[in-house]
Amino acid sequence: MSTLIRPVYSIDRNTSEIELYRGRIRAVEGDNEINGVGRAVLHFRPKMNLKFHADFSSADPGDAHLLLSAARTVQLQTDQGKTEALVSALSTASSEHGYSIGASFILNPQRFIFDTCPSVRIKRTIAHIVNFPDFIGPTDIAYEHRQGGFQKIGRVFLDSFEWRAELQELPHTRELINEMRNQGGFGITHAVEVCRRDGSEFSAEEAEKINQKIYLFLSFARGGWSAPILSVGYDSNNNAAHEEWSLRLTTLACTRFR
Repeated sequence: MSTLIRPVYSIDRNTSEIELYRGRIRAVEGDNEINGVGRAVLHFRPKMNLKFHADFSSADPGDAHLLLSAARTVQLQTDQGKTEALVSALSTASSEHGYSIGASFILNPQRFIFDTCPSVRIKRTIAHIVNFPDFIGPTDIAYEHRQGGFQKIGRVFLDSFEWRAELQELPHTRELINEMRNQGGFGITHAVEVCRRDGSEFSAEEAEKINQKIYLFLSFARGGWSAPILSVGYDSNNNAAHEEWSLRLTTLACTRFR
C-alpha cells in the first residue's frame, strides 16, 4: 500500500456536502417515467443523508407533476445504476420561459451501487471513515506539507489471516474534529485501504463484508457508531471499477469526541 492514502472524497470544516453525481436522471413508477437532469449529493449537516435533486423541466409538466405528486416511492435511474427513492420535496414554477418542475429524493435504503461491469473483480478498496477520533501509535507516518513542515498522521494496521486493512487519519482530521466538538455533525476523518494479504482479487460482495467488519470494530473502539462510507474498488489496472454509496448508522461527533 502507498505511504499516504489518498481519499477519493474529502471534506473540511467549511464543507457541508459532497456532489457524487451530475447528469441524466429518469424517474420510473409502474409503467410511467419522466426524464430530467440532476445530481446526487451527500449532505453532512445538520445530519448525514444521501439525496438526489432533479430538474424535470424537459418532461411534460402534466406527466411529471402526476408521477411525482402521486407516487411516494419511485425508481431513480442514472447512467451508472438505479435505486429506490422517496419523493421528499416537490417544487413548481412558471415564467416567460415556460413551466418547470423539480424534485428532491431520499434514497431508501440509503444505498447506491454502480459497477463498470457485473462481474467486476477488485484488487483493493478505499473507504472513507466518518467521525472516528484522532490517535497516535508506533506505526504513525510523517506527512510533509507542500508549504513546508511535517505533520504526524495516525496510522494503524488491522490484519487478519486473509486481509490487510490500513487505517489513516487525513491531514485535516484534528482540525475537523475540533470544529465538530463544538458544532456536532458529521465529517470524513479517516480513510481505510483494504486488500488481500496475498494480493489476489476479490468480489464486490466480499468487499462489502469486510467494510461491515471494519464498521463494527471501529464502532466498538470508539464507543459510538463510526461508519465506512463511499467505498471505491479498484481493479488490477488501478481503474475505479466499483463504487458503493451506502450510509450506516453513525453517532454525532460532539457526543463521543473527548
